[in-house]
Amino acid sequence: MEWSSRMKHRLAEIAERFGGHVLGNADTTIEQIATLESAQAEHITFLASSKYRTQLAATRAGHWNLDLYAVARQRIQAAGVRNIFGGAFCTYTDRERFFSYRRDRDARRMAAAIWLT
Repeated sequence: MEWSSRMKHRLAEIAERFGGHVLGNADTTIEQIATLESAQAEHITFLASSKYRTQLAATRAGHWNLDLYAVARQRIQAAGVRNIFGGAFCTYTDRERFFSYRRDRDARRMAAAIWLT
């Protein structure tokens, strides 16, 4: 797969090329890769270093990928916790189990809790 200013790729093609998978619409067309700072709705971007975290909230990218479970697991392990469970669910694709604003675009709310003993 080559990228140029005139080529467009489906998310499914990108995921297949890099050994990933798409949660959501795999037929979404991406026109180019962009930085967090410059990305627009037709771009894909990613967070590669924590020094760019401040740009994450302001990005206008239509699509970016973050394994939230992996990030949470890494942070919890760094805090010294060794027994970590969970991380196999997707709030976007599991409509029966989870609310997802990204999926449904409505005004319902969701809450989460952690109980330490």
